[in-house]
Amino acid sequence: MTKINKREELLILYGTDSLANPRIWNIHQEDGQNEQLAVDFMDTYPMLVEKKVKKLFNRDDVTSNIYANRGSGYGMLVVRSADFFHFYFPKGNFADLTIFQAGISECWLKDDGNPRVSTEVFEENVKKIIDHKKRHNPDSPSIFISIMPTTKKYQERQPKQNKLISEWNNIIKDNLIENCYYVDIEDFFYKNENLQETMVHPDGHHLNLDGHEIYANLIIETIKRIP
Repeated sequence: MTKINKREELLILYGTDSLANPRIWNIHQEDGQNEQLAVDFMDTYPMLVEKKVKKLFNRDDVTSNIYANRGSGYGMLVVRSADFFHFYFPKGNFADLTIFQAGISECWLKDDGNPRVSTEVFEENVKKIIDHKKRHNPDSPSIFISIMPTTKKYQERQPKQNKLISEWNNIIKDNLIENCYYVDIEDFFYKNENLQETMVHPDGHHLNLDGHEIYANLIIETIKRIP
């Protein structure tokens, strides 16, 4: 990844939901729960990425700002994208990399079988984010992380959940423009069935220590592809 901005440090901005947050967990022996479930801040995937980027580019001046809101989705990312691509940098010296990850809270199916946010509204929000980038910061790279499918345990409760997740991921991919890169968590999830239950908490979604490491590695592989 070629550094194109003038700032001395390498700045990475994250707009995410709670997946990027630490996870407090009472350690006890039931349902396979163990020490892998409690996640310290320094073990979250953004902080692991920072550590790996320092090693990848052999530089210590990598700075990460993480805006991870519990329960938020692409509606919140619209606000974040306006900040990241415009308001935070009135002089135009943008962050070197922006990373976006959200969506599961909005597409989570309610008891009536409908998502919390309609597919139409979700797509409108994706388009707004891309429009902010196109108008204000088209040259700096941005990474969009797909929505991770849920585990078989949760699928028993909501059999249609993963179909909707796949539909929404396609919306994200179809709207990306030049200098936008996609981390396909969905593809990894289905190709690594043995890891599906071991990378998340019993809720079928939030990441444990292994899950954060997996996300960080997939992001680093994407960064390596950025010219």
